[in-house]
Amino acid sequence: MASLRGFTDALLTTDRRQRFRLAQAWLASAMMCFCVLALHIANGFGLVDTGPIWWWSAASVAGMLVVVSVIRGGANKRFADPALTMQQMLYAILCAAWAYSFAGQAHSLVGIILAVILMFGMFGLSSRQVIWVGFYTLGLFGFVMMLASRRNPEHYPPGGEIVYFMMLCIMVIGVGLLTVRLHRMRDRLRRQKLELEAALAHIHRLATHDDLTGLVNRRHMQELLENERMRLERSEQDWCVALIDLDHFKSVNDAHGHAIGDEVLRALSRHAHTLIRRTDVLARWGGEEFVLLLPNTPLAQAVISLERLREHFHGHPLVVQDITLPVSFSAGLTEHLRGESVAETLERADKLCYQAKTLGRNRVERG
Repeated sequence: MASLRGFTDALLTTDRRQRFRLAQAWLASAMMCFCVLALHIANGFGLVDTGPIWWWSAASVAGMLVVVSVIRGGANKRFADPALTMQQMLYAILCAAWAYSFAGQAHSLVGIILAVILMFGMFGLSSRQVIWVGFYTLGLFGFVMMLASRRNPEHYPPGGEIVYFMMLCIMVIGVGLLTVRLHRMRDRLRRQKLELEAALAHIHRLATHDDLTGLVNRRHMQELLENERMRLERSEQDWCVALIDLDHFKSVNDAHGHAIGDEVLRALSRHAHTLIRRTDVLARWGGEEFVLLLPNTPLAQAVISLERLREHFHGHPLVVQDITLPVSFSAGLTEHLRGESVAETLERADKLCYQAKTLGRNRVERG
């Protein structure tokens, strides 16, 4: 098993995207080999002009193997399409046209080979590239058919070549239209996927964030606190939590109305986010209460962070709709202890917050 895996890694590399491109290139090479084999079988029955068949076989297989080598070596990454789909198709169609020129009585077999080439490669092209490949195919085969009917009218009668070219046009146009339709379906599915991802992200945000302030809501904060509790059991890293209550917030609602009160909560949330660390999480706990989670933070450092936040709001009144409102808060700050539940930690922070309010507000009590 290990030797088989080592062989596939050597053949297809360990890069996921390169493996996919190489697998496609190897598949295209295998299909070309089968086409070569089919033409040689026809040659064995005397249906093909034997002159150039071996040169054609060598050139056809070697060209596809060159593509495999380019992708395996990584040089394909410099191209706009690292899969080299366009290059492979143009070369394969050129080889098919060459085969048509000497296939003689078996030239109808080349039409099947061309159909396989078009069906295999066109789905990897853009709509514009599909149009160019269609014109290239019809122009190249039309030129080869005209020369063949002049050189060998016995096997390539002009009338038959005209009908064959008309069928070739129908096939190329049909494959092109099918490819364009597939591209549109794929684009529509991609848009639907993006819309679904955006909707799921919006639903997740609604489920985890407070509508008014945009902060993490109570339910999600409880999950985050529980995650911190479990992480402490594994890593023994300290973390603290603070319960914050705005001072005299009811008087703001009574004096200016609940709309102004809501604006105060939004403004406070925006300012707080610019002052706390990126690793800290602030949540609206309910009403004018907030909970601040400080991961990987001992109590002494948490006190410094919370005091800096308190002093900022105390020294910078909020201006809401041209109304200057002094804002302060009282907070209870505590460190989670190993072995206790999140509810016990929050209860201790709540008691400390009540103590801060009892002792005069606009202060941080720790314990």
